[in-house]
Amino acid sequence: MTTNNHAHLHQIHTHIAGPAQHAFEAAGGHWTVMRKSVFEAVAAEGAPRTAYEITDHVSSALGRKIGANTIYRILELFIEHNLVSRIESQNTYVACDHPQNPADCIFLVCSGCGKTTHLDDQATSEQVRALATATGFTPDRMVIEANGRCVGCSL
Repeated sequence: MTTNNHAHLHQIHTHIAGPAQHAFEAAGGHWTVMRKSVFEAVAAEGAPRTAYEITDHVSSALGRKIGANTIYRILELFIEHNLVSRIESQNTYVACDHPQNPADCIFLVCSGCGKTTHLDDQATSEQVRALATATGFTPDRMVIEANGRCVGCSL
């Protein structure tokens, strides 16, 4: 069986802020200054960031102290709208580079350097969903993670 694997480094930069804003507003959301700042903080480094790193970045960018609870609420809203994904094993967040195309997330997480590779593989996602459905379980959202070592850390 052939699958259409499309792997790419999850190095997201602020150039995806426009599509994210458009997708969010098309779904009826309001792209406020705070939400824009949170999204840019998630996307800025192109690497997974913790909520506290995002909080510090947003506080600095806006010139005032922002509470972590505010950031968490916005992150949950962004997850719901496919703008951000949470890497469960690291408790970190990354910006989605395809907010207009909701898909299940498959991440390869390096335990050495923390580099995260995002795989788009619809066939694998459908297979896992079918296995879950066969047991009577209905998945709402899937995030699949594989932890290990990237090529650079394996040398």
